Amino acid sequence: MMIGGSSSRKGSDSARLSLVNASSKISQTGLLSGEGNLGFQNSSSPSASFLGVPARDGSEIFAQTSLPLILEGETGTGKEFLARMIHENSPRKKGPFIVLDATHFSSEIADALLFGHRKGTFTGATGDQKGRLELSDKGTLFIDELQNMSLEIQMKLLRFLDRKTLQPLGSSTEISIDARILVATNEPLSSLLSNGRLRPDFFYRIRGKTIRIPSLRDQLGEIPSLIEWKWRKWQEENKSQPPILSKEGIRVLQSYSWPGNIRELFSFLDCLLATFLPQEKVPMDWIREELKSLQIDLSGSQCPDKWEDLAIERELIVGSLRSSGGEIAKASELMGMSRTTLWRKMKKLGIRPFEGV
Repeated sequence: MMIGGSSSRKGSDSARLSLVNASSKISQTGLLSGEGNLGFQNSSSPSASFLGVPARDGSEIFAQTSLPLILEGETGTGKEFLARMIHENSPRKKGPFIVLDATHFSSEIADALLFGHRKGTFTGATGDQKGRLELSDKGTLFIDELQNMSLEIQMKLLRFLDRKTLQPLGSSTEISIDARILVATNEPLSSLLSNGRLRPDFFYRIRGKTIRIPSLRDQLGEIPSLIEWKWRKWQEENKSQPPILSKEGIRVLQSYSWPGNIRELFSFLDCLLATFLPQEKVPMDWIREELKSLQIDLSGSQCPDKWEDLAIERELIVGSLRSSGGEIAKASELMGMSRTTLWRKMKKLGIRPFEGV
């Protein structure tokens, strides 16, 4: 048995992210089949529990409200993922889910992005532009990297939360907006408050509930559930069965600390899916070697980019084969490489000549 054993495609991925099952654990879902591989017959939908967020933290309860929430956790723990789950399980699920990353924005840019602007407000403003808040009307605005938001923008956002109205830059008219605010930070809220990077009045206004997401190293038992979700998603997108990951392989993945958390695990799984054919058994040696190389790369304080690069390379090769009708000679010309090199890369990435044609 393997992940991807079911062909059901009922609804979108996000629609099945049910928070009702937030306390369900992998031992209750029957994911480990009698053949010792991972399958998902009779399993529950993925839930907040596989992010290490227990039901007692109120994820499912607060999904039903419009209160602002703070999601706190290390980089890569799945804060945006949880924010999407909360939105998809809320009364606002038919409305938009808008993301604003506050990492690289100056106060002026953040102001325009949040509240929008009118034509001629500043150089380059050639037309009216709605801000993220207005785009989030009847939906949810998720603001990531709260720790990088200026105190000035915090004050303006506080005013919006109090009044539920905003005034675009260059406009004299206030607009009523019904948007729920979710914010996330990878730094402890206590330190942001103590060093003056978070306004106390803003904090008090947005802390309807603080949900802390543990690191993956503290939730290694949830790795099978995360893999299951990833396999379901891949199966639906590719209309094919994913590679077979054995029970032993899963145990090896659970023995690694995953310093990059869920983001790192998903990158690893993307590489695996790009490397092996549908229903092909993933060798234990490959898993061990990949984890070993990752640990070596991390010793130099630099996360490897090869997994993402492999996925991109696979996509380029498949696209070239599609454009050439499966002819290797034409595809190699499009790729700018010899036929021998193309064949070698195809074998390495598990690509067949007529894949995608």
